[in-house]
Amino acid sequence: MKGNAVNNPESTYLTTQLKRICFICKSALVDDAIYCHRCGTKQPPPKLILRSEEQVFELQDASKVWIVGRTIPATGHIVDVDLGEAGGKLGVSRRHAELAFDEQNYQWTLRDASSQYGTFVDDQQVQPEVFIPLQAGQRVRFGGIEFSIELQY
Repeated sequence: MKGNAVNNPESTYLTTQLKRICFICKSALVDDAIYCHRCGTKQPPPKLILRSEEQVFELQDASKVWIVGRTIPATGHIVDVDLGEAGGKLGVSRRHAELAFDEQNYQWTLRDASSQYGTFVDDQQVQPEVFIPLQAGQRVRFGGIEFSIELQY
């Protein structure tokens, strides 16, 4: 399953500021609660949204590792979050980074896949091969392409 690229960055989207409700008992949830305080049901993971001026990627499947990079059709190299030909000119590696949901800590994480030009979170370079937690509002840069992080519960 690929991330959904949305061509209109001004499209309506939800943020963590909106009121969440339990999908079982419909009770209001407190902030980013993992479990409903009323019925005890574990809530689904948030959707991770990567937003730039040109692209929006919505990562809904928290059960997989999402590969960020460039798809090269001629070689059969396919990634989940494809930053395209322009990405190659801006320092995005074919397999640049990985995004994964950490079920134990209930948070999205990022790992640089030893990319040539690096991955940065809020202007701090991510050490290769180490997963770091992500939070809403952070800025992530793959090579020269920057995205803001949003979480939709």
